[in-house]
Amino acid sequence: MAADCVAQVGTCIGPTAFEVGEEVAAQFAPPFRRWQPGAGKFCIALKAANRQQLLDAGVPPERVGVSPHCTVVDNAHYFSYRHEGPASGRMWALIGVRG
Repeated sequence: MAADCVAQVGTCIGPTAFEVGEEVAAQFAPPFRRWQPGAGKFCIALKAANRQQLLDAGVPPERVGVSPHCTVVDNAHYFSYRHEGPASGRMWALIGVRG
């Protein structure tokens, strides 16, 4: 059950760096997208959207953690395809289930 889960939204591109066109922005609810007039694009709060999906699924808020890091802003510590291009490194995650 979702109420028994513990979740962590990992490090990924942050809301000031994740610029997308209207076709991608339309896939996100208004609280998770913000128009950037200077760039002519939307910025998406991807981690916030993922957190909300976990809450909507029934994971208790106190059991959902969110990484404060952005792969673009903190690029010295994390790989970012958007920042570095195809030569960037890759990250991986591990998911475990306790019986």
